[in-house]
Amino acid sequence: MNPTRGASVTIRVAPVRGGLRIAFTSRRRGVLPVVHVISDFGLIAEARHELDHGLTKLKDIVPALQGDERELQRMATVLGSTGRRMMGLLFGHNPALIDQLGTFWRQALPAWRNPVHTPEVECLGDEKQLLPLEFLPLLAAGECDTDITGRDDFGQKMRAFIGFSCVVRRRVLPQPVSGLGGTLATDADGRLTMRYLHHDGLNGAKAEYAWLSSAAQAHVRLLGPIPAGPLKTSELTHQLFDPTWSADGPVVEATALEHFACHCFTSTRARPFDYELELRGCGHEVRVTLGDLSEELIAIASRGPRREMDMPLVVLNACGSSKVDPTTSVSFPKLFMENGNRGFLGPEIAIPDDVAAAFSEEFYRSLLLREQTFGTAVHTARLHLLARYLNPLGLAYVAYGNTDLRISQWKEAQA
Repeated sequence: MNPTRGASVTIRVAPVRGGLRIAFTSRRRGVLPVVHVISDFGLIAEARHELDHGLTKLKDIVPALQGDERELQRMATVLGSTGRRMMGLLFGHNPALIDQLGTFWRQALPAWRNPVHTPEVECLGDEKQLLPLEFLPLLAAGECDTDITGRDDFGQKMRAFIGFSCVVRRRVLPQPVSGLGGTLATDADGRLTMRYLHHDGLNGAKAEYAWLSSAAQAHVRLLGPIPAGPLKTSELTHQLFDPTWSADGPVVEATALEHFACHCFTSTRARPFDYELELRGCGHEVRVTLGDLSEELIAIASRGPRREMDMPLVVLNACGSSKVDPTTSVSFPKLFMENGNRGFLGPEIAIPDDVAAAFSEEFYRSLLLREQTFGTAVHTARLHLLARYLNPLGLAYVAYGNTDLRISQWKEAQA
């Protein structure tokens, strides 16, 4: 199956002699493709550093869940400035090219101002080459932050950013998208099995668990919270490698979701293998690095092939969990996608606790209760934070892999 089928726009980033070739193509007839070659391999890394700086400034303006209507202009200015600076780094300052890019996107997505219309965009490349597409105001770069008159105007102008107007699917090449068009199958009781890993010192993690075990209890069968006792790195990794495995015996149903609500420590100043997850529960703390997980996954895989199964969707709702260090090829998204997981969701910056909990609740409300696709549920949660709380930080959540995943009832899955 063609992994780009269904995408309104596809962006491919690939190395060529003398640099990186970025090609924008549209499924709409009559829309001419745009091709640009970046001569300096380091410009994407510079753009990501600029993004990190801009989102950190934005978080200073919106330090908690509820944004201040008096700060809408400042929020828009920071986002607009960050987006244009990244565009300058990635595409230069040639007026003809900037105009060509804007024309391409408006022709490819003519209904981009309509909130009912949600096109899908796919970005393909290796993890050092994937564009920070969600944060680029390609649909109206010069108007996304001008003269904000109120919350409705703010929401409308934010649609200039690709992440607020489109479902964005990132695909790390050459890794295929596992199970494209597949489903998250429920058990015979109509519930998805979710392994829930947390840090019980986070109020946001407590709120997430409370919602999943109450409002969503008819839709989710929770395994956890984990840890509930001593937990070895090898046991945790085995659970990630084989969703039917448990230290206490086999799980009746393979987990469809692996949800982390924990601390995550990443930094461009640290070795990527030292990136760390911190879990805690029932008085037991577990700290595991990306290097630990990598080692254990290789050790487990070397003992024999894993039987064929649908691998879970991973949600890493932790501080900076999906940050891709622009100078390295190692990251949490890459590790999980290479593990065969069909999708990955996580934030690019450290997210305030209450923002993370609100995003998670709306994401799962859309995925579980409304039965939206994975990608649409991410998009819905972003817009929910923006409209209800005047908080644009939902843009920091990025999705990898199969955004077409959706729930199927047990009887449908058996058919």
